[in-house]
Amino acid sequence: MGHLPNLVVYVCETADALTCAAADLLLRELVKNPSLVIGGATGNSPLALYKMVGQEAAQRNIDSSEVRMFFLDEYFGRENYCHYVHSRVPFPSSNIT
Repeated sequence: MGHLPNLVVYVCETADALTCAAADLLLRELVKNPSLVIGGATGNSPLALYKMVGQEAAQRNIDSSEVRMFFLDEYFGRENYCHYVHSRVPFPSSNIT
């Protein structure tokens, strides 16, 4: 079995604190790697994270034009989740699948 990278576990007291910590980590990675590929979760839980990343990326003028994002699952028979989050993430809609 191959070597696994170091795993860091964050324990947060509230959902808001978790959202802030996750957004900070993601934004730092975006600055380091402008062509980052992100596997995003679907559902309502991560929407606060996507909103915060969008707001902070705009405020910090982080270029996200080359970021690609895909979602781990989709809803069958409902509006496409990618379409649903296009207005909630700071990445070009053409880069979200």
